[in-house]
Amino acid sequence: MLNSIIVDDCPFAQASLANLCKKNQSLNLVKTFLCPEAALQFLAQNEAPIDLLFLDIEMPVMNGLQFLDKLTAPPMVIITTSNQLYAFDAFEYQAVDFLKKPISFARFEQAVGKAIRASTIENKVNEIIASARKLQEDKRSLVSLLAHDLRNPLFSLQVKAAQLKRNQPQDNIAAEIETAINRIQHLTSLILKVEENEDLEIHKILTPIPIKSLIDKVLENLEVLSSSKKLKIGINEVVPDAMVLAESTLLEHILENILSNAIKFSPMYGMIEIYIEEIEHDLIKVRIIDDGPGIAPEKKAGLFDKKSLNLNAVNNSIGIGLSLSKKFADLMNMQLGVYNSDTFGTTAYLNIKQSRI
Repeated sequence: MLNSIIVDDCPFAQASLANLCKKNQSLNLVKTFLCPEAALQFLAQNEAPIDLLFLDIEMPVMNGLQFLDKLTAPPMVIITTSNQLYAFDAFEYQAVDFLKKPISFARFEQAVGKAIRASTIENKVNEIIASARKLQEDKRSLVSLLAHDLRNPLFSLQVKAAQLKRNQPQDNIAAEIETAINRIQHLTSLILKVEENEDLEIHKILTPIPIKSLIDKVLENLEVLSSSKKLKIGINEVVPDAMVLAESTLLEHILENILSNAIKFSPMYGMIEIYIEEIEHDLIKVRIIDDGPGIAPEKKAGLFDKKSLNLNAVNNSIGIGLSLSKKFADLMNMQLGVYNSDTFGTTAYLNIKQSRI
């Protein structure tokens, strides 16, 4: 049932409209007003939640349009007037309907039906929004739980790596384990801050990074995976010694995710080409081209969807999935994209702001 009020300075027109309202079981006529100022005061005091307003236009002191201008959160409105010229104004103010006086019962019922349908749609939209917010909160809680649960085993590994380092100082394995743990801890902290909408002040931690050296490091991390498929990987440094602005851990994980996917989908004895190029507006473009099967049409739309989030162990490192990669790229004002190449395979690209330092 829609709670309604009538604002009309003509007592006869107001009484006629009130009688129509009482005949409709979907309406609850809360109050009628001859004076728009009194109606404004009533709505401001929020004495009752009002869903629908029947509003006359031609009133002294304050007309109906001026009345609407004073409302910060107006209810649905049905304009009632004897002047056909106000129809366009009704459209401009997004009124549910425009009723020309004298108002017939059939035409009144039609207008109320529109209001009921609009209210139903609004309620459904609000339910969807509430459901989406609940899902978002559940997702944040899940991410937080996973991130917090990682801390204890990581600390245990850190202690064991330190012991191994003391007992066998000449062995590099302990140092590599320690480095990997530090990376995971740093990434976990960043994920938590992003998911909890904390202010990362990312601009303060962007530093100049030699992109070729970082790619070499990622390829070294993935060497076991690539060598198992006998892949040939070439780096075409169109811009030698290019420097980019980024947070090193985030950029390393983005590149690691893209390259691990390229390796995963490349055939045995396949080839991966990496291009480091300069494009307009001081941007460095990193293109990674594989000769795999390409992206299936049905998977293109959801490529960066959160449902595709994939935390896979890859050579003592963690792949963070294209969804989180895209999120981190956006965070650092980078553009990440993936498309099928013209001839074969998939091309992934990352546009990064160039550093001139």
